[in-house]
Amino acid sequence: MGEKKEPQSTKRRIEEIFEMPEGETAETCQEHVKAMKKEMARSSNRNLAMVKELMELTHSHRRQWFLKETVPISSFIEEYPALKTPFGVSVSERRR
Repeated sequence: MGEKKEPQSTKRRIEEIFEMPEGETAETCQEHVKAMKKEMARSSNRNLAMVKELMELTHSHRRQWFLKETVPISSFIEEYPALKTPFGVSVSERRR
């Protein structure tokens, strides 16, 4: 009789589950984070449409970081300041 094949693992790597949008890399995500921090540092007239887009573009990067490492919430919010606001949280939650 033939050899029995070992069942293939259905476990996927985190990188495969949360693929970045086409054309995005870790470097472009860092640029998006930098732009988001700059926009969120403004005391008024923030461009929320831009912040929303940046949050969406960095979603996969955020999720990978969160799942790979033990990240204190304070560090997470410091890196993604839009999460300090109800607007930023709602954008992030819609992606689930």
